[in-house]
Amino acid sequence: MVDEEYSRDLFSIDKKAVSIHHINWWLMKYEKEFYDAIPKSSCGKWSKWVRDNSIHVFPCACHTREKDCIFIELYYKLLEVRKLNSQEEFYAEELIRFSGIKQSKESVIEWVRDNKSKYKNLKYRLDIDSIGVIIDVRINNHDEPSRVKMIKIDKKEFKHATEFKRIFDEMVFVDYI
Repeated sequence: MVDEEYSRDLFSIDKKAVSIHHINWWLMKYEKEFYDAIPKSSCGKWSKWVRDNSIHVFPCACHTREKDCIFIELYYKLLEVRKLNSQEEFYAEELIRFSGIKQSKESVIEWVRDNKSKYKNLKYRLDIDSIGVIIDVRINNHDEPSRVKMIKIDKKEFKHATEFKRIFDEMVFVDYI
């Protein structure tokens, strides 16, 4: 795995944010390297993730991050972003459903109950700023103690998920739910 090559393909884009199309291209291009890097990595969490099909991948606690581990984590996070983006149609349908019932408190409460688990899943996975969805991979090494590789994915790629999250956040804020 050549750190500079995968970084250049992903990070040296003229735009401030990348598209899901570009993310998908990058994931396909580096899929083999991803699966080849997992058994080579001294960080055991990735082998465990593959072996156990783990749901939760905890942050790396290695004292020094190796390049393979950083690459694997970046790839994994982008897989998660792709999975989240694939649910856009679901969020669009739920927003349509919500717009038809928002005048009825009882119906809204039922809608919230039906979608609470989707919101909880989305709440911590969708970090958004004015440009897009933020994906960051921390690189904790002695020579670069606070370096972060950050990717911003165009927020238009998550417009329904963002609106879904906004509605829930607003309801929580006004203590509606």
